[in-house]
Amino acid sequence: MSMETLLKAIEEEGRKEIEEIRKSCESEIREIRKKYEEEAKKVSGEILNRAGAESRLIKERIISHAKMKAKDMTDERKHDLIEEVFEKAEKNILGLSDSEKKKILEKLSKESGNEIKNAKIFVDRKYSRLLPEAEIADINDFGIILKSVDGKEMIVNTLRERMVQIKNTKRHKIARVLFS
Repeated sequence: MSMETLLKAIEEEGRKEIEEIRKSCESEIREIRKKYEEEAKKVSGEILNRAGAESRLIKERIISHAKMKAKDMTDERKHDLIEEVFEKAEKNILGLSDSEKKKILEKLSKESGNEIKNAKIFVDRKYSRLLPEAEIADINDFGIILKSVDGKEMIVNTLRERMVQIKNTKRHKIARVLFS
């Protein structure tokens, strides 16, 4: 074998080895690329899942907050409507005729009189003509005040006081009637 043939054989052998190394490297590169792409997909999937979970939580918080605010607004409006009912009732009573107001004052006197014997009856100056047997006092309200002779017992039976009692005891019933 000549030197030239030997060089060509070595050169050919070198090319084959280089080609095998190149193919092997390309294969390794594909495997590495595939591995990193899979890892990237996995990581991006996890990130998307976390982002999705976080966005659902944020959405749920926003919806929950909106529901609470709507409930608060509804409850406030219901409260206002109930208060309007009481205000209208008070206006209706104050708008009654003098004869109807006189009947109410007499009934309040009789009812309260059963609780305190020999009591003094007080009525506001504005209503004194309707209940002449009562003493005049600055009550600034429709109704009566009963006081025992010794001043130890007192019953306040005025419109405002009655409304407070009714509000405390009947508010739920009124709400049921209005909002059921």
